[in-house]
Amino acid sequence: MGGAPKRLGELISDNMSQINNLRQERRQQTTTLIGVLYGITAASAFAFFIGLELAVMLSSFDIDLEGQVMGGNLIHTDQYDVPVLRFLITVVLIFNAFISSLVLRVADGGHFGNSYLHFTALLWIGAITGTITERLVDMIITVDL
Repeated sequence: MGGAPKRLGELISDNMSQINNLRQERRQQTTTLIGVLYGITAASAFAFFIGLELAVMLSSFDIDLEGQVMGGNLIHTDQYDVPVLRFLITVVLIFNAFISSLVLRVADGGHFGNSYLHFTALLWIGAITGTITERLVDMIITVDL
């Protein structure tokens, strides 16, 4: 390039510092995204299974509201199909884990093997959260009744 080697060295040094700062920022953002997606998976699994347990609890009640004005047509507990609801929740959790693992693979720019790791971990988090939620709700309901 000719000219001043001191200026050229400073220019290269500044550019390398900026590149390193950008890489560090990307790593931090990816780590934050991983935490957010894992948290969303756990929270959504908790909410889904709380709703499912409420549906199971309502379906176990033998409520006769035909003669009452307020709830006659609003609550039909005999129409809850719990196995179908469990299947739909499972499908939603699998779809969430699949999409989240692909988003994480793109965000960190890694290998596809990284997405398999996140997919498996997200599935386990959803399953463990669902199982714990079901057991806790069962314990709370049986204690209060």
